[in-house]
Amino acid sequence: MIAIRRVPNGASRALSSLARSSRYAAPHPSRFTAARRPATTSTPRFSSTTTSSSTDPSSKPPPPSSSTTPPPPPPPKEESQPKKKRSLRPLIYSTLFLGAGLVVGNIVRFTVAPPPLPDAGTEMDEALQGKLREELDRLPVVREFAAKVAAAADSDAGEEEAEWVEVEPWGVGMPASSSSPSLLATAAAVLGGGSQRRDSGVVLVEGEERKSKGGWFSGWGSSKKDPVVAVSETLLGDEKHMVSQTLAAMKGYGPARRWVNRATRESVTVFWVGGGLSGWPGVAHGGALATAFCEAFGTPSPAKLTLTYLAPTMASNFFVLEAAPSPTPAPSTDLPPQKDMTKRPVPSEERPADGGEEWSGKLRAVQGRVCVKATAVVAR
Repeated sequence: MIAIRRVPNGASRALSSLARSSRYAAPHPSRFTAARRPATTSTPRFSSTTTSSSTDPSSKPPPPSSSTTPPPPPPPKEESQPKKKRSLRPLIYSTLFLGAGLVVGNIVRFTVAPPPLPDAGTEMDEALQGKLREELDRLPVVREFAAKVAAAADSDAGEEEAEWVEVEPWGVGMPASSSSPSLLATAAAVLGGGSQRRDSGVVLVEGEERKSKGGWFSGWGSSKKDPVVAVSETLLGDEKHMVSQTLAAMKGYGPARRWVNRATRESVTVFWVGGGLSGWPGVAHGGALATAFCEAFGTPSPAKLTLTYLAPTMASNFFVLEAAPSPTPAPSTDLPPQKDMTKRPVPSEERPADGGEEWSGKLRAVQGRVCVKATAVVAR
């Protein structure tokens, strides 16, 4: 029996000694593992048999390993399947989109910033104009009028009595009557000199009497009349002609052919409008077209010229200009007189002293679409 003596602090010395021993001495692991091991019975050391019993009935000894056990067969190899052909659809789509992008890009590039056109008189310009002449001769309207002239030349009537005659495409004047024996000679006389006012190489420009409106130069409220001024302008031959020489190039007024009817004085001009005559990119300038109408009407400065632009006139194309004096009816349109300037009557104060002669014309594409129509009042 252990005697327990109380210590002053109220705890027993035995408990304190046990606590001290457990504090500084680690427990032996065999004290805990011995209780967990299953109970076994062993025979003496030199016994022939040894029996053991386990508390776990489900545990069985592993089967004896034998070196003669064959290895497990290898897994069956998967049969090699044929490779699928790669689709060409992505390649086709890529090629199509690449080609479309290149085409659209070049169109936009040449529309916004076209390449520079060759200058007049260069070898490139002459070569391109030669190609344009060949294309001009193949046009249906050119073949039609060329056949008419050839048929009239082969007939018994001769060239002098032919209805349609081919003349120089650009000239200052057209004959006021059909009394001239040959329009070819008349065209030469126009450029080289003649007797009539409209057919000569000398053009007389007369200033009109008008009241001064006053202002900075003539005083306020002045009713002084300006004097009549007469200026003589001499055309120095065909080499100085604006349309046929100065602006004659692949980028300007290109190759042209013109036919005139002796009886009616109607004219048909087929000519090339180059890219250099464009105001807006790709569209021919209205002033250049007005100059072509003045050439067709036979005067460089009509008393009154009115134009109505019906459709864009795309440059770098052939066009057909038809002109005829009144009373040939002008080409009709659906526009009212408020919008169609060619339908408005010409006041008497805007006519020349002799009353003038009215002309009408239209500019159409080779395909037949009317682009511009014009009317003019010229001196007789």
